[in-house]
Amino acid sequence: VTYVSRADWAGTMPARRAPRSREAKAEIVSAQTADEYANDPGDPDITYADHGLTLADMGGLAYEDPQWEKLLEQVSVEEMTNLLSNGGWCTETVASVGKPYCTEVDGPNGINNIMAGVTGNQYTGQSVLGCTWNRELAGRMGETYAREAAAYHISGLYAPGLNIFRSPFSGRNYEYFSEDGFHTGKMAAAEIQGIQSQGVYCYAKHFAVNDQETNRVKINTFSNEQAARQIYLRPFEIAVRDYGCNTMMLSMNCIGMTWVGHHRNLLDNIVRGEWGFEGMINTDTQGNFGADINDTAVWAGTDMFLSAQTLDETEVRGSPTMMNELREAAHHILYVTANSNGMNGISNSTRIVNITPPWVMWLVAANVAVIGGALAGLALNIRRTVRNMRKKVSIDTMTSVTNANATRFAIYFAILPTPLKK
Repeated sequence: VTYVSRADWAGTMPARRAPRSREAKAEIVSAQTADEYANDPGDPDITYADHGLTLADMGGLAYEDPQWEKLLEQVSVEEMTNLLSNGGWCTETVASVGKPYCTEVDGPNGINNIMAGVTGNQYTGQSVLGCTWNRELAGRMGETYAREAAAYHISGLYAPGLNIFRSPFSGRNYEYFSEDGFHTGKMAAAEIQGIQSQGVYCYAKHFAVNDQETNRVKINTFSNEQAARQIYLRPFEIAVRDYGCNTMMLSMNCIGMTWVGHHRNLLDNIVRGEWGFEGMINTDTQGNFGADINDTAVWAGTDMFLSAQTLDETEVRGSPTMMNELREAAHHILYVTANSNGMNGISNSTRIVNITPPWVMWLVAANVAVIGGALAGLALNIRRTVRNMRKKVSIDTMTSVTNANATRFAIYFAILPTPLKK
């Protein structure tokens, strides 16, 4: 493909319109469907041992700390494949190292747990937040958002959106900040810092060059490297390299002829190699891109699958290359979890995501006190009534006392909050 260049307008500017449709050449079709990973026969087999470590021991340790290798030797192949295969709105438990179940929910405009029916406060769209040009405000929004997430036992948010507006018709523009890579990166990074300050990790999405919602799993997006680095990858680079974003969600499209999750040059070489990313990368909800989608994706740098797909454990076991890649992916997931609120009792294996906020408990306590007082007063009046009955008081006196009791109870009931009345 020849790109238009200021250095050579005459030689690069198209002289006529491209045809409305063209037949793909055989080599293009072949490139689209090629998804084999490179199996290195020189890779050593991974080893297993019980060192008595738990994930709680790893908080605050550097990613390269030797203790991680010991911890990873305790994790079985079954646990690793389960962890990677079931990354939809959660990360699964890993019993061998004491990793708890962690709940993750949709965003980026507010808590929207479609799996548990929990909906939180809905903030403004990211594009409106971008129009404020106010990084401090973005940071405060992120912090508030994360505090609410913690109150709901949520450890991870599918937010914020860092894609660039390439068309006014993109179905996710309300989740993205702007058409400028630098501005988007700075605003999103401020929000991410606010979220992560509360121990909640957030998936910067959709990486990368997500153009549209219609047929988005079948779209091939083309860009030259200069445009990609200066515009479309720039927000993610700022968030990762300069501000420590530790999780990322992939887009569904192909970049060139390669699905993003298979794009080793993009994920392993640029994101991890150049930007120093040590966190975890999850797919978006995926269709089946081929029989080897998971094996190839793990080799390329994808850590987890937001889908119902399962790694072929038999095939994984037969490849030292894949076993090492599998362990590295587990390392990324466990590293993020160890430094999140998932390790301080926020999440748990019972998968409870909806808790009662403290203010509700205070209201309940006040209501109990009111009810207790009301019942105590009512019991005292009933006792008096019974005593008067024993004294054979007149019917008029009894009626007066009963009416008085009814009036008192009506007053008690009137002052109760509506939820308690129900």
